[in-house]
Amino acid sequence: MGKRGQATIFIIISILLVVVVLIVVYFSSSKPQISSSNEYSKVRSYILDNINDNSEKAIIILGLQGGYTSDPPRYIDYDRIKISYWNLSNKSYPPLELIQDQISSFVFSQLPNCSEVQNLTKSEVVCGNKTVKTKISEDRVEVDVTYLLSVQGLEAASISQEYKKEIKIGLKDYYNHALFILNNSDCFSCLRNRTLYYNISIKQIESNEYTINMILSNSSQLNDVKGYVFQFAIKK
Repeated sequence: MGKRGQATIFIIISILLVVVVLIVVYFSSSKPQISSSNEYSKVRSYILDNINDNSEKAIIILGLQGGYTSDPPRYIDYDRIKISYWNLSNKSYPPLELIQDQISSFVFSQLPNCSEVQNLTKSEVVCGNKTVKTKISEDRVEVDVTYLLSVQGLEAASISQEYKKEIKIGLKDYYNHALFILNNSDCFSCLRNRTLYYNISIKQIESNEYTINMILSNSSQLNDVKGYVFQFAIKK
């Protein structure tokens, strides 16, 4: 066989090798994309479910504890619930800004850590900063979460996106009702007129040391959180 024939064979073999390499690269890169895309959706859904559940849970807890998701600074232990004492004279009650921070802190503390997310995928997970910000509007509570993380092995696999949860509940109204009760706790007619005008119920549990004030809405369409209660205690 001449040199020209040998050169032709080498060229053919080289071309075949290149084709084989390209085929291997194509399939090795395309298969993980499908898998990673599914894993991406799984991770994002897991985080979103976590935010949805714990945003509502935070609102329920702070309603039962008088504006706090953590232990109130001063409280009574009633039926295994730590109900915050509110005091008008020294303004010892949580401002609305603190209640927003309480929701944010609770949601932040319940966000899945990196090891939990890693259990959802075979790809390497890299986690970054997490932030939670809450805004209490007139008829809803908005919880905005940014969770910086990425699933390695896929282009544009970053899941560092913002998550938003809106809960239809007049938490600001409950808070204003509570302040009204605090300012008019000795005026029975004032409280009665309040319940009629705003279509709410105010229930009071009396003891020798304190009064527990429970605020409930009579409108079933007002809240996403059914049977919501906001309560606080006043020391006698």
